[in-house]
Amino acid sequence: MEDVWRRVDFIVKIYKEGTKDTAFILGDVDDIFTTLDETMASINMILGSRYVKPIRNEAEVWKKHLMTLSKVLDNLIFLQKQWMYLENIFASGDIRRQLQAEAVKFDNVDKSFKKLMT
Repeated sequence: MEDVWRRVDFIVKIYKEGTKDTAFILGDVDDIFTTLDETMASINMILGSRYVKPIRNEAEVWKKHLMTLSKVLDNLIFLQKQWMYLENIFASGDIRRQLQAEAVKFDNVDKSFKKLMT
């Protein structure tokens, strides 16, 4: 499993390249979720084996890490979708003028998101 995860690449794409709002976003994650599902199935099979005793601790650590990765990816994808949706809304000058307080809040989120993805 270590070898499998060493070969996994997290693809980052440029969002709105060539504009002042250029940012990075996570690219296609289908292969990552496939690998995650396959390795989680393997870990569960190992933990269900009667011969697991010598490597139980290591297998449990792997399971914990894989579950954490799954939660992080789910949350990051949700965050990214919400950010992209709001970024399009607050790109309009009219909306920014009408919703000034919300625009300031979004600007803070926007700055944090772009820093995270960089």
